[in-house]
Amino acid sequence: RLALANGVVFGTGVVVVDSILYMQLESELGVSRTTNGLATAAATASTFPFFWHSAELLGAYGHWRVLFAAQCLLPIRLLLHACVTADNFTWLLLPVQCLHGPMFAAWLSAAVELVDALAPPELRASSQSLLTMAYFTVGGAVGHLVWSAIFEARGGVATYLLAAAFSAVATAVFALAAAPLMRDERRAARKAALESPRTPGALVYDDDVERGLRAGAAASRGRPRKDSTQP
Repeated sequence: RLALANGVVFGTGVVVVDSILYMQLESELGVSRTTNGLATAAATASTFPFFWHSAELLGAYGHWRVLFAAQCLLPIRLLLHACVTADNFTWLLLPVQCLHGPMFAAWLSAAVELVDALAPPELRASSQSLLTMAYFTVGGAVGHLVWSAIFEARGGVATYLLAAAFSAVATAVFALAAAPLMRDERRAARKAALESPRTPGALVYDDDVERGLRAGAAASRGRPRKDSTQP
């Protein structure tokens, strides 16, 4: 539930850098569509290394910590976009867009893996549909309605600042809610790593960690559950 709720909230905030940004660049700063295309290309290219190395990232830090770290970047990115002007966009816009990689790719990789690990075996495919609906459909719909209205009424800079404040508060609330889960996941990862014959002492996300996550999810629902990975 927390992961899906987080998807809705995070998706609502990301709308500003996914959609409102390009409207603001063109209508307020007079940026060409070619530059808009380059900004999109830079953001897309920045996701490749984080998708490629997502397994190592999740193994080293855990799902909940990666989700939290990715969300911390959104208010920072929004504040930086508020600083982009017609005088400095030629050198500031593209570096800021490169934050899309650690922000979006890291978050999505962690969310997909986490929802898959926590879902009951018979609902693992459906859980991915729920995550997609939470982030893209519900979060996207709410974000477009809210931020488009604010952009029309207050302009781009005000929209970035309000979205940054919203994202910062949402990230703080998530950190408080997920703190016990971060500790439990870290503990499970350490235990699994110590028991692993492959790389003793290393934090590796493997089947033992997944079983720990599933056991924790079952415990949080207040009922025991047989590990589906065991015969």
